[in-house]
Amino acid sequence: MAGLLGRLGADIYASTGAGPDAELNADRSVVLTWPSLDTACAAPLVRHGFAPLTSLVIKQLEQRPDPQGGTTVRPALPSDLERLTEQAERLHLFENQLGVLPWRPALRALLAEELAGALASEPSFVLTSLIDGIPVGFLHGQFPHGAWIEQQVTAGPTGYLSRLFVEPKARRKLVGQALIAAAHETLRARGAQAVLLHHSLHNPLAAPLWARVGYRPVMTAWTRKPPKTRDWG
Repeated sequence: MAGLLGRLGADIYASTGAGPDAELNADRSVVLTWPSLDTACAAPLVRHGFAPLTSLVIKQLEQRPDPQGGTTVRPALPSDLERLTEQAERLHLFENQLGVLPWRPALRALLAEELAGALASEPSFVLTSLIDGIPVGFLHGQFPHGAWIEQQVTAGPTGYLSRLFVEPKARRKLVGQALIAAAHETLRARGAQAVLLHHSLHNPLAAPLWARVGYRPVMTAWTRKPPKTRDWG
């Protein structure tokens, strides 16, 4: 592993033009994706300056329905776009705070365009949750055969969950579980046999939630900034 990382560092140094005096783009990083259960690589990666950032997790979809939480879930409508965009922006800024997502100029406009497309046509779907008629969260996912990550596993038709957001005041009320259960049912109806998603390893809310509803780790993304020298040792 040490030799591999050393060669990798030299190759990246050469391809990026990095050097001791180079100004590195804040968005630029080296990402190495490794099987989560292969823990033997953890120490060499840490010694070479890598840190675990995100986990790709999977859940096999059983035929039995997931238990529903105490909230109403429905497909999002075009009239929900402004609220969805505001919530997606807050989620993005939180992930940026954790080091997962970069800052983007005109972020809200970009998110509005993406979500408008998701509301208008497949392969995406968006669900929203309500308590007493008030929207308190949303989930954005992709159907099988449109999910960009599907080819990374052999589980059969696989959906992907892109975003999950619950208003802070509505947490601990099973809103997230209700959205997830509804997403699973939506994907089952389209023939999905499994669901994938990424979550930040530094998000204190994410790992417990996804483990509680039956997701298990598959791959871990390790990241570090490009080298300023050829030697990563």
